Amino acid sequence: MRAFARYAWAVVGYHLAVVAWGAFVRVTGSGAGCGRSWPTCNGEVIPRSPEVRTAIEFVHRVTSAIAVGLVAVLVVWAVRSFPRGHAARRAAWSAGAFLVAEALIGAALVLFGWVAGDVSAARGWAVAIHLANTFLLLASLALAATFAEAEPRPLSISGRGPLAAILLLALAAAVMAGATGAIAALGDTLYPALSFAEGLERETSTGASVLLRLRVLHPFAALGSAIASLAFARVAPGPSPASAPGRWRWWPWWRWRSRPESSTSPCSPPPGSRSSTSSWRT
Repeated sequence: MRAFARYAWAVVGYHLAVVAWGAFVRVTGSGAGCGRSWPTCNGEVIPRSPEVRTAIEFVHRVTSAIAVGLVAVLVVWAVRSFPRGHAARRAAWSAGAFLVAEALIGAALVLFGWVAGDVSAARGWAVAIHLANTFLLLASLALAATFAEAEPRPLSISGRGPLAAILLLALAAAVMAGATGAIAALGDTLYPALSFAEGLERETSTGASVLLRLRVLHPFAALGSAIASLAFARVAPGPSPASAPGRWRWWPWWRWRSRPESSTSPCSPPPGSRSSTSSWRT
């Protein structure tokens, strides 16, 4: 289903643009441009003579509404094109569920006033959850496109030790890094600092806002995510170097990731053969 896959990738690209515009809404402080009304804007379906911040927020709402329609088409197309239980169909349903959650979180941000200059801890946690859900939404859309192109081979973790645990740890760490990054970005927006020293002084001061105190978590979360991802890349099953793309075949990173785990690997030559003693790693 190449047509479905191309459409799904296009939806991924569109959602990335919507996410980027949402960041622009936060940076410009336009989140309260439509007041505390949702889904209308200041009580109007289409605002008349809007201010700049109202126009920015309204554009975000319109593009988000279009995103709902695009994902709805994706789900219907997946249901009609793939059998029950197909990975692409499941991924499309997941994308639909995460998009509904995305809309509800966005509505809560507006209705509870967690926008513009609000410095409450609740806003920080809501923004973190919002971004984590966005990650899951984008991942579901990307998986729908990938699974539609070719049914993936099942990943076997038998005999590979902590592979599944490291995979879950890497995914959780990536989501945590994004969530804490959202809090850090919000803190930078609400409490801009001219230098690193000034920012550090604000974070450690006695009366520092909780958004500033939580900002310190992001570097550690990002470092943990990098370590977990590298650990998974180290233990994950990979192709032999002979099947690697030509220009990547002899790069140290590929050689390190692709080396067989034991002489009984399907990619390894029989024990005692000439090639088994003169490995490509030497």
